[in-house]
Amino acid sequence: MIYAGKGFSVECLSGKPGPENIIYTDNPENDYLTAQHRRQQTILDRLGAVNHMLQVYPLENDLHRTALKERDSLRLQFEQTQKERSKSQFYAARFGEIVDFTRGLADKVYENQEDHIRYFNDFVTHTLNFLHLYTSGHWDQVLYHPENRIKRTL
Repeated sequence: MIYAGKGFSVECLSGKPGPENIIYTDNPENDYLTAQHRRQQTILDRLGAVNHMLQVYPLENDLHRTALKERDSLRLQFEQTQKERSKSQFYAARFGEIVDFTRGLADKVYENQEDHIRYFNDFVTHTLNFLHLYTSGHWDQVLYHPENRIKRTL
């Protein structure tokens, strides 16, 4: 949850809170964060299914060729989602970038680990706002050695 100052409320529609039953009112930061995360996760879930198809079906199979096209489309969608977020003025967008960093997610799906690591190096040295990192609650996770995190998520 992003605390956006005065004049907002949080309500849970169930005795067991979860993303689907918590309502934020007058807090566009949380609305943005939730919508962006859902969009991103939907793309990543579909990409995982497509990658599985590519492993299961041989190259000459029509489903393999279809899966390749879908993989390329999903990669472009993911890249566009990340690019749109990078242009957002919301703190929630910066928070999302920090969370992605801790999850090993980059601005796009890279083919090789070297490009992936290069992105994270550039992110930390040129993009990451350390005040946002400090207030994000993820300070300790980012200080954890990123190479180990990247290897674990790939």
